[in-house]
Amino acid sequence: MNDIGLLLLVAGCIIGLVGQIMFLRVAYRLGFGWLLACLFIPFFELVVLCAQFAQTRRPLEIFVAGLLIAFLGDGMTGFPAH
Repeated sequence: MNDIGLLLLVAGCIIGLVGQIMFLRVAYRLGFGWLLACLFIPFFELVVLCAQFAQTRRPLEIFVAGLLIAFLGDGMTGFPAH
């Protein structure tokens, strides 16, 4: 089970990273300043998400799916959480 959990954890992180990159591409299309704001201002991505929900819905779904897969994999590894 540890191997499958670790595989799911890594796959979920990669899927989440792909979703995040897709989201940042949408911010870059709005302007380079929007991209920089998303990278350096905490919670500014929520502004982009609300302002451009039609364009950011798919990257958000992919990111959340990756997060859920990573959490599932983390639970399956059986390592203590501290």
